[in-house]
Amino acid sequence: MQVLIWGGIIFLLSFFIHIILWKIHLPKYQTAALLYIFFLTLFLSIVTLYFFPKVGELTGFSTPEDCWSYLHLALFVMSLTFAYIITYSALEADSPTLSILLMLNQAGPDGLEPVVLERFIDQRPFIGARMECLLHDNMAVLENGKYKTTPKGRWLAKLLLFYRPDRQNDQTKAGPV
Repeated sequence: MQVLIWGGIIFLLSFFIHIILWKIHLPKYQTAALLYIFFLTLFLSIVTLYFFPKVGELTGFSTPEDCWSYLHLALFVMSLTFAYIITYSALEADSPTLSILLMLNQAGPDGLEPVVLERFIDQRPFIGARMECLLHDNMAVLENGKYKTTPKGRWLAKLLLFYRPDRQNDQTKAGPV
């Protein structure tokens, strides 16, 4: 029960820190920032619980007692963190990254000519910055005059398609835009 309670508290604390920081300033590399926030909060929480077990008395919850409990707590919080981060981009109403990745993925191994992507970006100006992020994060590359997904990008596209199968046949098809 300690793992569930403290894991929930640590995850919610991380989540609220994330929300507050996003209200102040939206980071350029959101996934990296989320990982940093959630893992730093987990680390500091475990250190606090370990070195100051009286925190449990103040909250009314007993603190973990041995290394295995702390390991279990860390694994639980990391599982919640990864689940949240994976679905984070899918929570956005119309994710530009998801739209581009799906479009590139649907183009297949032949890739997508820049002119098609440029038309897509012209109709949706907010997408251009996301394309730059995909290139920077090595999720897509420009090879032989065509944009293609990298293995990392294909993996993420498949994961998001699994999560949101309704997006497979939407307007992001690589045909005329």
